[in-house]
Amino acid sequence: MSKRLAPVFILAFAAACSSEVESDLSAVESQPAVSLSDLVAAERHDATPPDSPHRISISQKEIELDGQTIVELDGRKLPQKASGDPGIALLRYRLESAQGKAGAVLRVHANASWGVLARVLATLEQLRIAPVLFEVRKDLDGNVGYLALGDVEIDASGEPKPFQGALQKEWDQVVSLWEAMSNACSGRGAVHCPSPSKNVPVKKGGLAELELFVQQDAMRVRFQRFFLGDDPDPAPVKKRKPKKDEPEVPEPEPVAEIEFMWRREAAHVTGSPIGDMLKPLCGSERCGVVLRSPGLASAGSMIRLLAAAHPAGTGLPYVRVVIPPDA
Repeated sequence: MSKRLAPVFILAFAAACSSEVESDLSAVESQPAVSLSDLVAAERHDATPPDSPHRISISQKEIELDGQTIVELDGRKLPQKASGDPGIALLRYRLESAQGKAGAVLRVHANASWGVLARVLATLEQLRIAPVLFEVRKDLDGNVGYLALGDVEIDASGEPKPFQGALQKEWDQVVSLWEAMSNACSGRGAVHCPSPSKNVPVKKGGLAELELFVQQDAMRVRFQRFFLGDDPDPAPVKKRKPKKDEPEVPEPEPVAEIEFMWRREAAHVTGSPIGDMLKPLCGSERCGVVLRSPGLASAGSMIRLLAAAHPAGTGLPYVRVVIPPDA
């Protein structure tokens, strides 16, 4: 279903520890799981957190709730005992036990895994905890802002399904805006900004799934056509075979998905081409977006892509989180 994304670079991780002096150990243990320098930098940071939220930190090693370690991770992944449920049972129990809390603020290490973040979001959705905000760095001076998620829903099936109301996008609407989105796609970090071709037919009818995807240094926004029931535009009937001396010219496959791709740097610039590309479709109307990536993809990259796709002044992102099968 998904296109192949070749690795562009390899993330390196390092950890240091000391056991020489007990006071040194105490100092390390008192540090937060995710420090300010670990936070994701995001252009959108205009939300206001609730007065007394649940505070969840996700690092490469652990999940903390209000300063207490809830789950120790195994190689940036949840341990085997935590698998099987879209949510995280122990985190859910601790959240249910907390008194006088409203909403949640997530402090996510830039190199934490997307699979763990997805399972934390699933836990919050199971308990109907809202609003959900990410704590992010908003400038080079270390000032902190908040990126809000308007709504979150969880999908453990991975199958395309329609959003409702204004969030639902018709495939034909996406196709009609394809040229404008292609023109806006180019810019810093752009890798693939396809334009419609007169020589390649495009499927008609059906709905469009808007997907955000990250893997290593690549960021992708993809529109995929799908439909409920019978295909309104079935595959064309194959034409006759060529005669003996005629060259065989293969028929081009009708377009049923459109994808735009950037390097990660595209999400770090003011006026990102990612937001510009989506503006014709999502600038005046709120969009529903599907977040789908491998479990060990960078959670920081997904947050950056989400913020770049929904710059300040646009509607809050409504996200459908697809739980990675390897999370």
